[in-house]
Parts: sequence; C-alpha cells; structure tokens
Amino acid sequence: MDKEILQAEHLGVRYGRKGSAALDDLSFALSRGMALGIAGESGSGKTTALRCLAGFQKPSSGRVILQGVDITGGGWKAMKALGYPVQMIRQDTYSSLDPLSSVISLIEEPLLIKGKERKEARMEALGMMERTGLSTALASRHPMELSAGERQRAVIARALMPHPAVLLADEMTASLDASTASGIISLMRSLKDEGTSLVVVSHDLSLLERIADRLMILYRGKTLEEGRTDEILQHPAHPYTEALIAALPGNGGRMLLRTDRMPERSQSCPLLPRCMEARAECRKRRPVLSEVSPGHSAACFASESES
Repeated sequence: MDKEILQAEHLGVRYGRKGSAALDDLSFALSRGMALGIAGESGSGKTTALRCLAGFQKPSSGRVILQGVDITGGGWKAMKALGYPVQMIRQDTYSSLDPLSSVISLIEEPLLIKGKERKEARMEALGMMERTGLSTALASRHPMELSAGERQRAVIARALMPHPAVLLADEMTASLDASTASGIISLMRSLKDEGTSLVVVSHDLSLLERIADRLMILYRGKTLEEGRTDEILQHPAHPYTEALIAALPGNGGRMLLRTDRMPERSQSCPLLPRCMEARAECRKRRPVLSEVSPGHSAACFASESES
C-alpha cells in the first residue's frame, strides 16, 4: 500500500454548552489514488468531517495528519506551508465563486496567489478548463451566466489548479440532473486513476458506489459501519446501513427504521430511538466498531453476535 497521505485520528467536534457531538471519534487513513466515501443523513457529521480535514474547523479532540505533518488546528497557514495539498469542492457553487469575477480569473487565481506570472497562470487555467470539460468559450462569463453543471466544473477546475494531493467533495452532484452528474462522476474517477486521493461525502449511496473504494456510514457523528464499498453494499452489517440501501430507487423503500421515536439515552446505541432491531444490550451501552469480516467493521450488537 502507498504511504498514507491523509489520516484522521479520533476526530471529535462538540458544540454548545452541553457539548453535543457533531463528530465523535472519526478515524481513517487515505492513501494515494484512494477514494473514501462518507454517507449518512443530513446532520450526520459529514460536512463537519470535511471542514476538519480542510483546516476550516478546529476539532475538539483528535488529530489530522497530512503528508506526515500534524496540521490539527493549523488552518490555512498549515495548508500554505505544505503548498495547499488539500482542496475542497463545496455543495453550494454560488458561494464558492465570486459573482463579480470572470470564470477564467477565478480559475487562475490560485496560481496567482502562489506567485505565478499572469500569462502563465492564464494558459494553465485555459488548459484546466479543457481538462474538466468546461468550454474555453465561457472564460469571460460570470458564474451567474453558467449552468449548474458548468459552475460545478468551474469549482473543480479552480480546486485542481494548485495540483492538490487530496480533493474533498461535499454533495458535489446534489443539484445536478442525472446526465450532468454522470459527467462529474466520470471526471472524479479519472482524477482518482491519475493518483488524486478523494474524500466524497453524500447521502446518495448509488453515487458513492461508483466512486469510492471504501465507505464509512455516519449517524449523529458516530461511525456505524466501515469497509470496502462493495462489501458494505452487498452485505450490510448495520440496520442503519440496510435502511439507507432500502431507500435507494428501485429497492422498494422498505420501512427499516421506527417512526415513533423512543426516548434517547446518553449511554445507549445512538440509533436506539429509531432501530426496529433494538435489544436489551442496546439500551445499556454503546456498541463499538468490531470486525464482522476482514476489513469490514460495524458498531452493532446484532452484527457482533452473527460474526
């Protein structure tokens, strides 16, 4: 295996006086050309995880190791010192692009910040537009004059200009039609094949199935299941993962979670109020990630008893 480029070690983020956890003990290792998918509902901690990895959010606990350097809490200064090896593709393309700037000036800006001459930066930016499938005829346009798919490609082109080792993508196809989304997915797979490492968060498992080598399932900040993407989707070991798979189009949308929520308990399984397979153990203590098959782990007492 290639040397690990990015590591998250027991990351935790807490907000508010009571210290409610937006992220709780997240750990993984990412090697060159590997794509990690992080799935879960809104509020599961996916975007918070990306913000910690990008240096935008200081974790309450744990560490972020980038290319062997501890950058925890270092923010943009730490990223600058390493040459901006991590770039983030946000879900909201409108807020990612200055509406008063032209497309070409937005794409070339990262190189100008690094000190390149404008003529050289402009040539590279035009080349990046072609590489990402964005017509160079759009160079003088402004973001509001582009389609949703064109804006997303412009965001990706800008993110690629510093030649990052890692791309972080937050719901990158959420606002796109199926055809446009397919083009973006193909582009991301090509980048992965060229050696760029990816962390892609989405509520859409069908998207992650097409991109991610490994998959993590988050719920209320906790990792409930992790392993190879194909293994998890074919043999889910956690009721919550089963529910996410059942909700995919064509799977019938079977009801696998409770709608009459039970009272929450601080020391119980986080899924307890919704789980239809809860047992006495689930109310007494929280399950921890345990291996159910080689390279495949789940935090569920039911999966522990079956393994």
